[in-house]
Amino acid sequence: MARADETGQNQMVAYYVAGQELSASELRSELGRELPSYMVPSYFVQLEQMPLSPNGKIDRKALPAPEGSLQSGAEYVEPRTGAERALVAIWQSVLNVQTVGILDNFFDLGGDSIKAIQFSSRLLQAGYKMDMKDLFKFPNVKELAPHLRLADKQTTEQGEVTGKVALTPTQYWLAEQGQVHAYPFNQAVLLHLKQGFDESALRQALMKLTEHHDALRMVFSKTEQGYEAWNREYMRANCIIWMY
Repeated sequence: MARADETGQNQMVAYYVAGQELSASELRSELGRELPSYMVPSYFVQLEQMPLSPNGKIDRKALPAPEGSLQSGAEYVEPRTGAERALVAIWQSVLNVQTVGILDNFFDLGGDSIKAIQFSSRLLQAGYKMDMKDLFKFPNVKELAPHLRLADKQTTEQGEVTGKVALTPTQYWLAEQGQVHAYPFNQAVLLHLKQGFDESALRQALMKLTEHHDALRMVFSKTEQGYEAWNREYMRANCIIWMY
């Protein structure tokens, strides 16, 4: 079943009955031989028996929620290097687990493909980078740390971009459709606020967005060579607001 954890995110929970105690690590390892990692449940709850409804079907509403934060059952070993400490801190944040040791398995702690992407993004913010495949190949901190690389410190120019820009593949595709009416993708939004809007503040906010995001000032024109895209200057951009 999909159930919300303590952070409000849905996690896959497996309920099972067994004649002996089985660790979550054992179950994940066995399921991992047959299933891709994103299909392996994050939580395992062992029951004495499945709760049944009067008609003999499993009563899903009676299945208990997993208790507490997920633990992998691995021996706790504290991080020793800067890379290991960075990994542990990021895993604690992304997985919402208070204690992470270098032997803990990322997926045993509730990691999945979505959280792997979040982890990669925060790792870059911490000054490191890695190949995503390494996380799946080396899912604990001890094995993964040697594969980290220092990220190049690059800064992206945030100034205004104007002038001609190349069409994206999707824009090329739209241009090739030969639409008789060239405005099929206009979008209008009507917002209602009971106490009304501060028009000046709203206009300033929208214009600031237009200033920062150059693509919002983009216009298209048809030429002999086909369609061309052009980023207008910020001061020439229009922000149309109707107030009722």
